[in-house]
Amino acid sequence: MDNTTMLVALGVIVVVAIAAVAIWQAQKSRRLQHRFGAEYERTVEDAGSRRRAEAELAAREKRVKAMEKGVEGARKALQGTTDEHLQKTWKLKARGQVVAEAPRYVMLQDSINHLAHHRGQLTVYLRLNEVPVPAIYGPSADDQRF
Repeated sequence: MDNTTMLVALGVIVVVAIAAVAIWQAQKSRRLQHRFGAEYERTVEDAGSRRRAEAELAAREKRVKAMEKGVEGARKALQGTTDEHLQKTWKLKARGQVVAEAPRYVMLQDSINHLAHHRGQLTVYLRLNEVPVPAIYGPSADDQRF
């Protein structure tokens, strides 16, 4: 194979590789636009570029998938339990000392309430720092674009 043929072959390979990357990126953008709808454009506007916005949206997808995996695990654990098991006492220990003791169902309720409490605290801190509270379960009072 002479040099000209090798250069042409190399050029074709480079063009095909660039086209493949461009097609992959376009498909990724379309998938994110479809998945996030109007939020896609808002994120592009907030981020200042499609590239940064798509990186943020991809990171959100990854976090949501991790959360969904955890929720599914919790759901399976709860489906596999019985009322009798949830009535049994559970002890929270710190350095070997019991710091809380209650039936398992009470500890589950307290854990959910505790998570909700911290979510509420986060919204207060965001507002105190003049950071808009994002829409999580529908429109936030801080986001007037809805």
